[in-house]
Amino acid sequence: MAEAQAGNADAAWIHAEMLSRALKRESERGQVDITSLRSFMYNEACACCMFVRRPVLDYDDWVPKVFEKYWTEGRAPLPAMQLSYSRTLDPSIEGDFLKDMFIRQREGLAVWRHGSERAEGLAPAVFTWWCSSHLVKHTRLLKYALDCIDAAKKAGGAQPRVLEKNAYLALTAVYWTRLIAGDETLLGKEIFQTKKPLRQLTKELLEKERHRIEFTRSMQYANARLWALYVGAQAEHDELGARKGHESWFAVELSLQASRMGLHSWDDVHRILEGFLDCDVVEPHGSHFVPSLLLRPAPKIRDIPMPYRTP
Repeated sequence: MAEAQAGNADAAWIHAEMLSRALKRESERGQVDITSLRSFMYNEACACCMFVRRPVLDYDDWVPKVFEKYWTEGRAPLPAMQLSYSRTLDPSIEGDFLKDMFIRQREGLAVWRHGSERAEGLAPAVFTWWCSSHLVKHTRLLKYALDCIDAAKKAGGAQPRVLEKNAYLALTAVYWTRLIAGDETLLGKEIFQTKKPLRQLTKELLEKERHRIEFTRSMQYANARLWALYVGAQAEHDELGARKGHESWFAVELSLQASRMGLHSWDDVHRILEGFLDCDVVEPHGSHFVPSLLLRPAPKIRDIPMPYRTP
């Protein structure tokens, strides 16, 4: 934590390697201290976002294996909760991994809301499952995004566009998970500066996509782009929907994207956003700031005289 907060990425990763080896040695000799492991996972998730780097721990195999018993116990009460969430996803969410992650994120949000609505909250076993699996999904999505970006640099043909689309969908989902947790602050200052690096990398990918749209006049992944721009624009507005300072890149691009897609009302936009993750999980809600963006004249960078087609 100290190295990460001081901005020393390399030093933070050296410490992470040391702690990772200690935890794995524990698992070989007996039982891993789950509380310590969960603390490690939380700090690593934050550091990965701050420095946009891959994790040290193996979140695909080793971590799920360690938590297997606890996750089985934690998931056992879920059927009795009668959770309600849609399993219908937007067609732009392609591939088994992304589809699974988005459905799991919806399930996790439903559990979180279930606990928030009750004075007793979540049972300890359910909370252990929810918290640890939340961190696993978060870090796996970030690693997946970075893998897609690297693969796109080596790929040819149409593959880079697909890979980069998958990357910004995964990054936006990571950002969304961090919105649920809120910001931990000390003396009014955010402890881990995680959101800005995620927004910056997402912005870079969306800018590349915009250039492709202008060059090819193709809106193949319009829905995916709309959702990523919406989440970014949400960050540029306060809880009342007023714009923060001079931040406006996502808002301007969202206005342009909606115009290109022929979306003229919040209901039009909301119907598309429903195919991804809950757009009103935090304030400001879209109904408070999106209508004013739709009324704004779209920037004239290059018209695309083509009908919008759902991918």
